[in-house]
Amino acid sequence: MKFGFVPTEGGLHYAESLEQVRLGEQAGFDSLWLSEHHLQPEHYWGTPLLALAGYATATERITLGANVVVLPFYHPLRLAEEAHLLSIMSGGRFVLGVGMGYREHEYRAYGVDVEGRGGRYEEAMGLLKQLLEEERVTFAGRYYRVQEATVQPKSPHRVPYWAGGWGDQNLRRAARYADEWIPGPTADLDRLLRCRATYERERAAAGRPAPSTEWPLTRELVIAENDDQAWADAEQYLLPNYRDEYGGGWGHPLMGAQGPRVDDLQALSAGRFIVGGPDTVVEGIRHYAERFGTGHMIFRLGSATTPHPVVMRQLELLGERVLPALAKGAIHRPPTP
Repeated sequence: MKFGFVPTEGGLHYAESLEQVRLGEQAGFDSLWLSEHHLQPEHYWGTPLLALAGYATATERITLGANVVVLPFYHPLRLAEEAHLLSIMSGGRFVLGVGMGYREHEYRAYGVDVEGRGGRYEEAMGLLKQLLEEERVTFAGRYYRVQEATVQPKSPHRVPYWAGGWGDQNLRRAARYADEWIPGPTADLDRLLRCRATYERERAAAGRPAPSTEWPLTRELVIAENDDQAWADAEQYLLPNYRDEYGGGWGHPLMGAQGPRVDDLQALSAGRFIVGGPDTVVEGIRHYAERFGTGHMIFRLGSATTPHPVVMRQLELLGERVLPALAKGAIHRPPTP
């Protein structure tokens, strides 16, 4: 089983995040991941691929992933060029993850029509797949046109192409175009299982082979020396991320009127978060791995307010107490239907 993490997010925290990335690689993590959001002060990355390029020059082994870039804000040709360059810079360690995005504020800032985002996203997904994989592409669609386009320089390594999304249409798009579906940290386990079943049906309907055994999954994780301290840290650092951002006008698709209370940590954590001391965290990881069948679990360790030393200590605890324990004991994953 592979393990990844999300370092502190936000351009002003780049130096701190780079320390975390180096420590994560030393601690035995297999991957690290950055997401994309815009117009948010001191949190998230407006240009995650630039930060990943910086990490590529400072690491040797760890996989560098985008989880995810908001595809409708990019021209597919430019994104394919940047993906291949990152693959070259990292020696084939880059994974490109894309999503449709959901914040209308960001769409307005980019001058992209939010009403037509589904069609734009799907057209971009198909064109991007061609550009990543084919030598020369001519394409004429509603939103994009390219003529005899070839990505140069092209990496000698294949660029893995993953996609997020929750709704049925985005699960269908991920099944049709991407290599893997990569769900974010906000859905509870019941929804994850329903989405996985939909994704598998759509992939079979598209006549595509079954996805790999990775089944990536992102979870919020807060670890400390003991359970009480971990829950105190979650209350102080993780809860505000949901209460003030997701529940504060972001329009998150899973945190609306029908979602959990965003000011209640216990309600939010059920089926979503892994919180506790090392032994509790090991059992929490086993639970998600065995129920969802993931072979690549990604931990988001911090929020906008989590201090750098806290994230560093979490990485140390995971490397010293959690990853070795999981390596010793088998994780029983359900077979793929």
